[in-house]
Amino acid sequence: DNIADKYGVDKSARFVSSEEAIKTLKPDVVINGAWPGDRWVIYDQCAENGVRHLVSEKPFAKERAGVLHMKHTAETSDCSRSFTHQRRFSPGNIRIRELLAAGAVGKVTRLDLLAFRHLLDCGVHTLDLVSSYFGEIKVKRVLGALDMKGMVNWFRVPAEGSFNGTLIYDAPEGSLFSGYNNEITASMLVGANMGRPDESGVNIYGTRGFMELGWEGNLFRYFSADMQSELDEHAKLTPGDCESGNIHRMWDYLADVFDGREKDNILDWRHGYYAAEILFALYESVRRGEWIDMDEYEASAATPDERFSPDPFGDILKARS
Repeated sequence: DNIADKYGVDKSARFVSSEEAIKTLKPDVVINGAWPGDRWVIYDQCAENGVRHLVSEKPFAKERAGVLHMKHTAETSDCSRSFTHQRRFSPGNIRIRELLAAGAVGKVTRLDLLAFRHLLDCGVHTLDLVSSYFGEIKVKRVLGALDMKGMVNWFRVPAEGSFNGTLIYDAPEGSLFSGYNNEITASMLVGANMGRPDESGVNIYGTRGFMELGWEGNLFRYFSADMQSELDEHAKLTPGDCESGNIHRMWDYLADVFDGREKDNILDWRHGYYAAEILFALYESVRRGEWIDMDEYEASAATPDERFSPDPFGDILKARS
């Protein structure tokens, strides 16, 4: 009541729980900004009480068990779920997708995936950017290492001080990727503090050039053998120019999804789920001290496999305490 009084919330709109609010108000859409450990609970409440759409903060959950629980709810209920990966809608990233499709760096041969802190909270944005640039390209296997020094605890989720990982992406014929054995390598660097203008983003190296990008699609160093003038023009944009209006554009898009005008929801739960599975597989790799095959890891979502932990980072913390 003290908080409600402070912000002028009418007494008729005050509830002691999310479930009470959902049951009383019977909304069509719920926006879930709860801490990661509580997100699966609210999704269940929405699914059980006739909510049509849930829009959730990322990541899925603070442990893999929560991720798999919400996958089951999404597959068995009529309540759709979308994630707020707003950087897909940044003008800078929209233009980068166009430049990549036009061949600005040729065929992509290697990636650096960068985030300033916290693999689970920030790494998910970087993984989603790769999907937005290149489509849902499959990760085949992952290997991870982490440093506990400088640990953080964001939104009641403890996390490492820094993380270093390797992801092997599939490079199928006809894609923008080109590599030996139809694979390319991506380095995941979280909390590396390399002195980059923006510690978060993607470095893209190709057969005809390279780009160093911030999260909003802003360019740092770059070169293109075929489209240098186009990259020069894009590099003039400030980070603010590249980010401008991304949240508003995302909500306009979701409104079209809810109204049925947009049929292919690029913010659908499946995209967030796949990113979460990759992140927890990286933690699992640290826990086991070996490469994790993503086909085997994903299969364990349907058929439990005792090799894989429901909370790999929690197990790492216990083992090191």
